Amino acid sequence: MRKIWTDEDIERAKDLKKIYSATQVGHILGTTKNSILGVLYRKKIKEGYIPPVDSKYTGKKENYPKHLVRKERIENENM
Repeated sequence: MRKIWTDEDIERAKDLKKIYSATQVGHILGTTKNSILGVLYRKKIKEGYIPPVDSKYTGKKENYPKHLVRKERIENENM
């Protein structure tokens, strides 16, 4: 079953994450570590966070369609 995250749940998870690990927060809130990490990351992205272009997690993927690549990355590749 999919958890519906309220703003209060997200804020509580954010506060608990400052003290506990994601696994511990998951146990406290009755969900999984990956659920906690996912909801906090999506909140961060929604608030305007853009991962750095040179991050190993945002590296160039072979045969990746150009229309799906972020505009900043295409501009950096052309320089």
